[in-house]
Amino acid sequence: MTKQLMREQQRIAAQIAEEGVLFKERLTTPEAREAFAAFAERRQPDFTKLSA
Repeated sequence: MTKQLMREQQRIAAQIAEEGVLFKERLTTPEAREAFAAFAERRQPDFTKLSA
């Protein structure tokens, strides 16, 4: 998504702001929560349990 933003013809400030919004959205996904939990617990993340 960041690469796509950089290809669009916008001002850099607008691109940075949009990147921040997208990044914040990704931090709340189940994958991100598992990654953070695994890091805190010093283990490998198990993304297989997230498959629907």
